[in-house]
Amino acid sequence: MSDLGLWLGELAVFDATVAAVPFLWDLAVTDSVTSRPGVIELLRTILEHGNPAQIEVQQAAHRAVLDGRTWRRR
Repeated sequence: MSDLGLWLGELAVFDATVAAVPFLWDLAVTDSVTSRPGVIELLRTILEHGNPAQIEVQQAAHRAVLDGRTWRRR
């Protein structure tokens, strides 16, 4: 999870972050996934960090996390 975090959210948010969010949500809501806390932490990190030079990518990543959270609660 730490290596994935480096690429998806810790230092900056990239196009790959946006594409990965739906899969992260699937992992976060699957009981058999043993690293669920890490996945949830990564989703939280994506919301907290960003890439100011690519604000549109950061906003898309944030929307993907928030949309997933909203969809999962229905």
